[in-house]
Amino acid sequence: DFGGYETSELNFNDEWYAKNIDSDGALVPRLARSRIDTYDITLPDLREWWVDSAMILANNENIDGLFIDKGVDTNSVFYNFKGIPYSDKGKMYDALRNEMDVRHPTKMMVGNTLRNSSTNSSRQQLERFHGAYLENWSVRNSASVLGQSEAEAHAVAIRLMREASSLGKMINFQSQPIRPVGDDTPLLIGS
Repeated sequence: DFGGYETSELNFNDEWYAKNIDSDGALVPRLARSRIDTYDITLPDLREWWVDSAMILANNENIDGLFIDKGVDTNSVFYNFKGIPYSDKGKMYDALRNEMDVRHPTKMMVGNTLRNSSTNSSRQQLERFHGAYLENWSVRNSASVLGQSEAEAHAVAIRLMREASSLGKMINFQSQPIRPVGDDTPLLIGS
């Protein structure tokens, strides 16, 4: 979803950066975290470049897999109920997984994919990825009709890890929920 990595420089077209229209009607960069350019994944050429760039890394014999950061979007659905790519990001992930299966069937594809705050916690990504990195697992799902406590968010994250593990997926998780910078209050789970 966003650049700033060394491979981002390889054959990249600056027209592939996502843009917004500001209040004056001018095109301005769409930034992640107010500082990182984002990609316009609606563009088929960008998606092809992204897969090709990832495969350059996967082709290295010293690399045993790929890690896909920002593998989820809150309230986005990547695949329909039959598992067919529904979104541009789903198409991109499917294209990469297909390339990996053909060219590097023994290498892993792990992503920052499972997240309580996403639609259905992005469980559909478990079909495409060999594992998941979980961060922000204390973040409540704002779409929850009943409202969700932080303790319930933790319970969902633990359930996601158990589900993924039962499917033979690798799990990496941030061992402490993220707190705001400067917040030195001791963290008590369920408090």
